[in-house]
Amino acid sequence: MQHAKLLNLIVLTLSAPKEVMMSEMSAIQSVHLKRIEHYVNLNLANPDLSPNTVAAACHISIRYLHKLFASLPYSFSEWVKMLRLKQANHILKSKSYVTIEEVAYRVGYGDQSYFSRIYKQYFGYPPRDTPNTG
Repeated sequence: MQHAKLLNLIVLTLSAPKEVMMSEMSAIQSVHLKRIEHYVNLNLANPDLSPNTVAAACHISIRYLHKLFASLPYSFSEWVKMLRLKQANHILKSKSYVTIEEVAYRVGYGDQSYFSRIYKQYFGYPPRDTPNTG
């Protein structure tokens, strides 16, 4: 069982995006951040995505999770919000949705008005005015 976990960490180290990486971090911290990033990206639609659920899923303590993010320019919650908004922007640009409410739901927001408000704060335009990628 330990071999499978180690193999999973190695695969994540070699293949995961480097968005949350900082060059001065230790290799272990980097691997943990990549595992966190992988889990969060797979679970963005879950409105209950929290430090508790992520820490438990990644087999680390909540305290350690917050320690990992202490050296980054954003908190765990800010980072999750940023990932959700970027994913929503991708969906909106690709026009692969029916309603704004559907997009909000697909990235973990149950309240469309809250989603629209923070989306506009982040991108400078409301979701309905998102430019097309074509």
